[in-house]
Amino acid sequence: MRSNFQSRLPGYTVIETDEPYPSSLTVARHANRDRRNRCQPVPFNLSTYLNDEQTLSLRHLESFGWQLAFVRRQLFRRPTVVVLNCNDNRYGVLDESGSIDMDRRLSLRH
Repeated sequence: MRSNFQSRLPGYTVIETDEPYPSSLTVARHANRDRRNRCQPVPFNLSTYLNDEQTLSLRHLESFGWQLAFVRRQLFRRPTVVVLNCNDNRYGVLDESGSIDMDRRLSLRH
């Protein structure tokens, strides 16, 4: 008997087999599974992730060619608001005070 149960915690899967220890093939198959949840990059309820300073700053920055790229919602951490300048393809983090942090290192997946 084999069943996979998706846990409520993101990134965790329970594998049940008749084998006393799962084979390396079974473990490798589940290790390569994409663990990202399929949330939209820009959430519908944006006001729950942005404070007033970030909202005002984003509206002001849109007139200079910046747009909201995505909101990174990590488990047990504050959301990271990432903006993109379409003119020269630069990314920045919109911090809680409403200013853009261009020096922060972002690990982006393409």
